[in-house]
Amino acid sequence: MLTPSQFNSMDNEFITSACISSSRDVVVATSIAGGIHVNARRPDWKYNQHSKPYPRPVIHRSTPIALEARGFGSYQPITLPTCTPLDIANIDLLRASSMDSFQNSLLDVPRLYHTLNPSLLEPNTQPGIKHLIKLKKRIVPNTIVFGQQKDMYVNVDPRKQHLKWSEQERVSEEDENTIPLELRFKEMKLNHYGFYDIDFTEYNKTFLVGLENNIPNSFLNGVVFFFWSISGLKEAVLTHFCNNPLCVTCELRFLFRMFDQGLDTKKPGIVVHATNFYRMLAHHPDSIAFGILDKVDSDASARAERFIQFVLSQMMKTVQPVRQIVGITTIQSSTCSINHATTKENTSLMITLNWSSSPQSFNQIVQNSISSSSSSSLWCESCHKEVPCRVIKRVVSLPDYLICLVGSQSPEVVNQWRSDAHFFPSSLSLTTSASTSENYSICGVLSLIQEPVSKPHLSGRQLRSHLVLHTLVTQGAYDAQWFSFNDYCITPTTEESALTFTTPWKQPICLVYKNAVMKPLHIAIPSPPPFYSSVSLGAPNIPLNYRPLPPDQLPGKNDLISIDCEYIALNCEQAEILPDGHRIVRKEADLRLGRVTVLTHELEVFVDDYILCEDTVADYLTRFSGLTRDDLELKKSQHHLVELKDAYTRLRTLVDRGCIFVGHGLSKDFHTINIFVPPEQIIDTVDIYYYPRNRRLSLKYLAKVVLNENIQEGNHDSKEDARTALELYYKYLELKKENKWDEMLKHVYEVGKQCNYYGFSGTSSPPPLE
Repeated sequence: MLTPSQFNSMDNEFITSACISSSRDVVVATSIAGGIHVNARRPDWKYNQHSKPYPRPVIHRSTPIALEARGFGSYQPITLPTCTPLDIANIDLLRASSMDSFQNSLLDVPRLYHTLNPSLLEPNTQPGIKHLIKLKKRIVPNTIVFGQQKDMYVNVDPRKQHLKWSEQERVSEEDENTIPLELRFKEMKLNHYGFYDIDFTEYNKTFLVGLENNIPNSFLNGVVFFFWSISGLKEAVLTHFCNNPLCVTCELRFLFRMFDQGLDTKKPGIVVHATNFYRMLAHHPDSIAFGILDKVDSDASARAERFIQFVLSQMMKTVQPVRQIVGITTIQSSTCSINHATTKENTSLMITLNWSSSPQSFNQIVQNSISSSSSSSLWCESCHKEVPCRVIKRVVSLPDYLICLVGSQSPEVVNQWRSDAHFFPSSLSLTTSASTSENYSICGVLSLIQEPVSKPHLSGRQLRSHLVLHTLVTQGAYDAQWFSFNDYCITPTTEESALTFTTPWKQPICLVYKNAVMKPLHIAIPSPPPFYSSVSLGAPNIPLNYRPLPPDQLPGKNDLISIDCEYIALNCEQAEILPDGHRIVRKEADLRLGRVTVLTHELEVFVDDYILCEDTVADYLTRFSGLTRDDLELKKSQHHLVELKDAYTRLRTLVDRGCIFVGHGLSKDFHTINIFVPPEQIIDTVDIYYYPRNRRLSLKYLAKVVLNENIQEGNHDSKEDARTALELYYKYLELKKENKWDEMLKHVYEVGKQCNYYGFSGTSSPPPLE
């Protein structure tokens, strides 16, 4: 082994380590500059007796340059015919040296330095992070990245010299089997502290709202986007109100309202989740019958189609205009062998395509699926037996939106769209029984993406399936622009990309076509339900512990209200302690709203709801929430106990009225409640009483230091916490007015550092002004 000092004496660079091969032909050294130097004493050198010849770097031809072979003894200039231009000073490609171990001159065979594409080094707010993420996609194996952001270089493995580094010359490794990044499944992973530290703006630079995919049944996110993208259905759903706790339309209304409010904020990267919706599905009896709940081994495409049928059947019961929006009215006439005729009118909310083994155009397939003539054995009421009948189905009227379910197909049918990129057209022309023609244009495509699983031995499956929606957005800031919705990854796309299914990993599930002539939609807008519409589900004859406000005294636009929530855990957090003492969170706790309290700007309680829970509760979190099992027990609770939907509707009403919510840690509260509140309607004391690059302060500590009050001495009380948060905000306004705010904030942190932000027993007065 050669020591670094031997190499330092022959070069200006500092050599950190070196090693000699078993064949004694090669010495490999590494320098502090990031270089790896391979020094050989003869041209046909080998690492060992079994090694293959060392591949010489493939370099671009340029103007020949002359370099000196530097050493202790005599040397002469050596001219190279080809070389890559150097951008690093004091780097010698050839060195000659006389050492005791090597009597002959050493020939240095270096790895070439290439300057990266300048576009990869663009400035950002977090130097050294974002550009390295970009580099991961472009650097080949066995390379070393070093240098500063403005002067970054790559030490290239000579065996990978055939890969070009410029964006134009780089050989693309993608083929038809490679799924584009925007269509791949983006898994949300917890960090070591149990948080999802994901920058959603990296995946969604649009104003559209995405959905989280880390909850059960989130496979169906694409179908939720699908129904929101059909504007006629969305408008009808947003006008629906009812008291049924298992109403699918009501839960979709809550989701659609969040999508629209997020779109109106015109801020990128907004993401919500559909926890309440999927929890309701778990209790809905029809969802179990349709088979739409999480099943790893289920047919993903059939499950998505069943969910579409399930939602449309539920809308049919609650929303009257659904027939006009997506209903296809047909008349089916059946005639038996002795001319007994039976006529029946049907309304279908979707088309299940009838595929033919013979090649047909897609327009013809759709037409044959809604109007057909066939022979089959049916029951004849006149003959009182099953006889051969001729069945003719004629179209009476067509809807505003045509929903076409692709269904399962034979390999011959699949080959039709696999071999023809234009098999699915962008427009259709359909004929009714009155010989009138109606034209449709594509407005949405729901696709199933199947990608290989990285660790199939752990998951027990080879492919992971997820849904992606390509839709034409015509609302908000967008005018007829195509986007792909892949959970929280939303990117612009094209109509051609939506209708192309020539790759094996993409499969069509459903296509939506919009009528060129939309019929006037008459939706009766019902009056909203009263604010206090629910009756307590707890013990009878329990007096209210708050004062209900008359409708004319309810908080309105820009009125301050204070809110605090308490939670229960349906599933506890899963964590483990490593041998070095670090605690790693593997799965976060599944929290559910247990109590919500809202105060007016005058600190008067006007909402204090305890939430009935029919799920199995793992932990009532009494030490944090103050809740016990008896507080949430049906017919036994001594408080105002209501369904989650009733409490959520009240909060939804306050958001829509434009109230400004004041609280401590509201981002977590609203996320757990599963409600979106526009940022301009949130005042969070966690952010107000915060100094950059310091810790966040607890409500209990702020109450003692700022207000000189002791709170949370026993069990937590949401009334006390909501009142304290509003008083902290009033104190902030007072100090701002007196120009003492900066001094108070400094005092708060100085005191906290002395007592470790716990157990403070001093006064709340800030130091006197100098």
